[in-house]
Order: sequence, then structure tokens, then C-alpha cells
Amino acid sequence: IRQFQGTVAKLRNRFKSMMVNADPLIQDYSMEPQPMNTPGGKMDIMMLLAEEMVERSGKVADDLVQYHMTRTDLSNLVDADKILEDKCFLDRDDVCIALRLLDCKTASMTKEALQTVHCDCVVLDTIYQEMEWKMEHRRT
Repeated sequence: IRQFQGTVAKLRNRFKSMMVNADPLIQDYSMEPQPMNTPGGKMDIMMLLAEEMVERSGKVADDLVQYHMTRTDLSNLVDADKILEDKCFLDRDDVCIALRLLDCKTASMTKEALQTVHCDCVVLDTIYQEMEWKMEHRRT
């Protein structure tokens, strides 16, 4: 996830450099919000998505670090000998139940966050390809 976060940050920087170099297609880009059907509006969307993806992936990474720390602390509270002695111990022990709930919650949260980031990537790619196509056709 940290690698992904770095990749999205590089992508965001490329968008910023596109704005600085201002291809004729995005000459209308300014700091003011643009209508979505204009190149500047599309650039606004790309910048916003890239920024949100960096933040979201960073939050997921931080949440996963916190999860592993919490899981390690809880695991240290479980008596390993009781697990070996009593096969039903895992189903009755409060800490073991809490660990399973924590695992399920974290898996669900991570899956949801990654799905959102994936959708953002698809939207970002679509907008980028459309702008790239328009830039190439404008030159010819």
C-alpha cells in the first residue's frame, strides 16, 4: 500500500506539471473551479482523485499498522496451552472472539478501501486517456 501511495503521489505530481506546462488543451485551467465538461474541469477531477487516493491509501496503511499492533497485543493475552488442551477454547474465550472480530472488521475495511481506490483509478485512467486522445488529435 505504501508503494501504491508513492505511485499515486508521483501521478499527482505529473498532473501538477501538466498544469504548469499548460498544453493548449488545458490553457483554460485556473485555480477557480471549472465546469466538468472542460479540460480544466477534468484536470480538477484528476487532481482531486489523485489527492484523495494518496490520503485514502495512507489511512489504510496506518490502519493496517494499528491492526497488527492491536492483534499482537491481544494475541499475547491468549493462553496457548489452553488452546491445545481444549478444542472449544477458541470459540468461548473472549479474547479469541475479539481477535476474530478484529480480523473480520479489518479485512472488510481494507477490501472496501481498496475497491474505492480501484474505482478511482479507473475514473482517473478514463479521464486521462480522454485528455491524451484530445491532445493528440488537437495537434494533428
